[in-house]
Amino acid sequence: MKSFKNQSGFTLVELIMVMGLLMLASALAIRTQVIEAQRLRADAMGKDIQTYNSAVRSFMVDKGASSVGNYAGVNWLKHAGSCAAGSASKAYLPCGFQSKTKWDKTFVTRIAFTGGDYVGTTQFSPISIGGVVRLDLANRAASKATTTNSANGAPIGGDSYTVDGAGRIIARATTNPGIDPWLRRDGSNSMSGSLNMGGNSISSALDINATRNIVANNNITAARNLRANSSITAGQDIYASRNITAAVNLRANRDISAGRNISATNNMYARDYWISRKGKYASQGVHYMTIARNGNYVPKPACNSSIGSSPQVFVTPVMYSDNSNGRAIGAVQVWASNAGSSWRINIRILVSSGWVSAPSSYRLAAVSTKCS
Repeated sequence: MKSFKNQSGFTLVELIMVMGLLMLASALAIRTQVIEAQRLRADAMGKDIQTYNSAVRSFMVDKGASSVGNYAGVNWLKHAGSCAAGSASKAYLPCGFQSKTKWDKTFVTRIAFTGGDYVGTTQFSPISIGGVVRLDLANRAASKATTTNSANGAPIGGDSYTVDGAGRIIARATTNPGIDPWLRRDGSNSMSGSLNMGGNSISSALDINATRNIVANNNITAARNLRANSSITAGQDIYASRNITAAVNLRANRDISAGRNISATNNMYARDYWISRKGKYASQGVHYMTIARNGNYVPKPACNSSIGSSPQVFVTPVMYSDNSNGRAIGAVQVWASNAGSSWRINIRILVSSGWVSAPSSYRLAAVSTKCS
């Protein structure tokens, strides 16, 4: 007969303990997954609440007094022309936006005129799981709605999202522009600080008006007028189809161009100025005029080579004599000779002995310089 005394293995108690540990680990993993799924669901609910509350605010801004009333569901914010059950004149919400929350809860909105502004208050039913109201998930959804809709920690348009003692999420929207940190499309609020574009551009502007300075690293462009009560400064070009006006200085590292007038109380600095009525750049006009003596040097103007412009000089004799010799003068010559960054002015007269160049005090010429 065989003996089993020396054979080893798991006892029944050991097997039961291992199975119990595996079941516990599995239960913990499932619970973790359920909790994470609930949190993600609350986050999605918060985003939906924010989208809905933003639509309520837009509706109040558009409708004004006619927006006052009580509303259930979401069809009143959907476009009547494109959504099957929509009744709004425009799309405040997409057609697919659900009429219940992620936990299949309904909500109602009340719009009233309070303190000079329209206020929309929406009450969302509590989140309950297994008959237990989950304040933690409601607070998470409200927090997500605020985070999704915030700038520098301040909710847009005075929007607020709170949770009451019964677990209901209360979303509030208002048309008061004073507590809105964003620039509003209706122009009903003003900036309380500097506008930092982060290296981006301001596009499609009609008029640009500033109570102080207008400064840009690249171009400044307005479809109509550009005005500043102080200085206008651009790293490249300044352009307006009508007027450019600066109460102090106007400065551009490249071109300044206006369809009508350019004015600055103090100074204008630019590589060039375009004069639309003349169809020419300012540099193509007279740059410098003076009376020069024989042998004087006149500086060349800085011309805009990008338009093929180059320095030009015009010299006309205005006074000449033969000193005290009293000889008859048969002719006079004036010309400018190239001297690098300037021209040298030359004047001589023709007398009976030939061409002579007397002391500079007896030779004067009118000199004007410009760009071609």
